[in-house]
Amino acid sequence: MSEITIDGVALHWEQRGEGPALLCVHGFCQSSYVWRHLPRGLEGYRVITVDLKGFGASAKPCDGRYGPLDQAELLARFIHELKLRDLVLIGHSFGGAVCLHVATRPELDLRGLVLMDSAALPQPLPYFMGLLCPRLLGEAIVGLSPLGLCARLGMLLAYRNRGAATPDAAREYASAAARPGGRRAMLATARQMLPGDWNAFTAGYPHIGVPTLIVWGRNDPIVPLEVGKRLAKIIPGARLATIDRCGHCPQEERPEQTIELIRPFLDSLLLAPAPHAPSPSSEVSE
Repeated sequence: MSEITIDGVALHWEQRGEGPALLCVHGFCQSSYVWRHLPRGLEGYRVITVDLKGFGASAKPCDGRYGPLDQAELLARFIHELKLRDLVLIGHSFGGAVCLHVATRPELDLRGLVLMDSAALPQPLPYFMGLLCPRLLGEAIVGLSPLGLCARLGMLLAYRNRGAATPDAAREYASAAARPGGRRAMLATARQMLPGDWNAFTAGYPHIGVPTLIVWGRNDPIVPLEVGKRLAKIIPGARLATIDRCGHCPQEERPEQTIELIRPFLDSLLLAPAPHAPSPSSEVSE
């Protein structure tokens, strides 16, 4: 476990393995724990996970800067400080939106991008997140609700494979949110999730110049598969792969199938002498 301070914000990060670098970025109300199944199927890679500001073991300052663009700026600085090169970004849900904006920065040496059930295009807020937006109601829910119960219910709502919503996972996410500032960060992130100007927010997507794999749970009730299909048409050459009987969190619900999809994509980038133009957009079902 390591920690780096960027612009006064302490970010917790971990790494496992040796080889080309993969940087995994979690979603809303999660942490690096969500990637725990990946390293054992990605031997030969340096798997780096980072807790976003406000989540996991990272700092949770009261600065009101918890939107995806704020997180993308911190993540870009993180990549720069760690001198990561030939990097593949892997982003899930809210973390996928963060990674998308990092991928639009030409100064970073990125080799590829993997997006998983990423909240990156206009859509209605999930019901439970919409409850957090009104000032008094959101503060009452976040301030008074048992975090363990909230984590468990959130996973059951989001996952098609409910066996993955284990008590251990719920305790892990709840304990991180219970740290000082955790509830406040959760509320701020929910309220800043949607940008004020979607056209400006998504303007860089068509200019992403690295090979992109989009992985989606076919039964995702949080970010519908239609969002993944639209992303695959917007990002040049992106490929969409879906996983059957899977909800919002493939790396927890169907880790073996997720690795089976990601590994060949990563290997193709590793074996290629330089970034190449990916095949035309397509959808496959696993």
